[in-house]
Amino acid sequence: MRFVSLFLALACATVAVARTRSVRSDELPLRNARSIVWVGAHPDDEVVVAPILAPLCRDGSARCTFIVLTHGGSGDVRADEERASASYFNAQLTHLDNPDGGADRWDADALKQTIATIIKNAGADLVITFDPRHGSSCHPDHRKTAEIVLDAVKDIEIDLLETRIIYDAQPFAIHFTPAGSATDGVVRFTASDSAWQSMIDVMRLHPSQFDQSWIDAIESIPEIDRAVFLARSDVALRAASNIAGCP
Repeated sequence: MRFVSLFLALACATVAVARTRSVRSDELPLRNARSIVWVGAHPDDEVVVAPILAPLCRDGSARCTFIVLTHGGSGDVRADEERASASYFNAQLTHLDNPDGGADRWDADALKQTIATIIKNAGADLVITFDPRHGSSCHPDHRKTAEIVLDAVKDIEIDLLETRIIYDAQPFAIHFTPAGSATDGVVRFTASDSAWQSMIDVMRLHPSQFDQSWIDAIESIPEIDRAVFLARSDVALRAASNIAGCP
């Protein structure tokens, strides 16, 4: 996704910046999770959560499973890249072949069954996916993925990715901001140097999507801003939540 369509990301920028506010902080995220399932729409969607997944899946003892719903429109190239990425995280991969950019044509009922079965077979105690209101970048496939996961999973903790991705065009730069505040259940997970490096490592495993300008942009993010934001779905999706959706 190159994180997202650049057009969609820029369209969301004003909203996301407006929602930047204080959040709770935790430097040791999800330490008790034994089996984690990440559900993304595209090959490379895992890049933005790499600083959380790498310490748990690659360096820690958690068993990890990736479910990716599309091939990203580039067939074997992106499928090969995603296999390399899953291997980096020591994760089992289920890579489905739904149309990229065609969430309105996905068979949601069949996907719910498939996702529920994979999660059950993985013995998952934690599922991580996008927030259906904004999908981090307003990409419709991200938002639909989250909707399907929330419908498919009822008895396991689901953590929603509450990182909003903002781009500056000239000069090119990337910013990660929280979609809401501590009152919305948003928790900041500060990335160590090695965890942040995992994001760069995984970007390099998706060369069809990320050239050196993207790597440079990530490396240029100040240490104080190197973080991933999550929220438990049962808190973040409350009616009183102030987490903004997309325009």
